[in-house]
Amino acid sequence: MLLRTTALALLMSTPALAVTLVDATVPDVILSVARDFGTASFDNLSNGDPGIKGRIDDVTY
Repeated sequence: MLLRTTALALLMSTPALAVTLVDATVPDVILSVARDFGTASFDNLSNGDPGIKGRIDDVTY
């Protein structure tokens, strides 16, 4: 029980990890994040809007 309490106390006392937010208004940043997970490129959707198409493992999006 003492080990669990000590472990919990250590976890609670460590600072949270820094989180970097993605600026969704910059398409190049989104494309860069997508490429970190697989292939990705700019494309136009069927309605003419810009989009990103890509593949992660065997899943196409």
